Amino acid sequence: MKTWNEVKTRQHDISGIENPGNWLFEEKNGIWYPSKEIDLFEHPDQLPENLQKLLEKYSEADDYPTLEKMLKAVEEIGYTFDYYLDGTPYDLRLKP
Repeated sequence: MKTWNEVKTRQHDISGIENPGNWLFEEKNGIWYPSKEIDLFEHPDQLPENLQKLLEKYSEADDYPTLEKMLKAVEEIGYTFDYYLDGTPYDLRLKP
């Protein structure tokens, strides 16, 4: 499987996909198709540098006020995420 950054210059079919950067792709008969949606927290290499730096800044965030600040900053860059009741962020993705 490959990421959007690896596939975008090849022949691909992303019909029906709003944010291809949130997906992994599989090749079938020379065409790359979305295979599985991913959590971008697990693929930091797919993130722009400014978002990587922002996530590093908030890497120790575990309380609601700090997570809300982090979420607001992430959304200003065009991404969003959710977080669990224990303060663990998950499902980093491009905003629709």
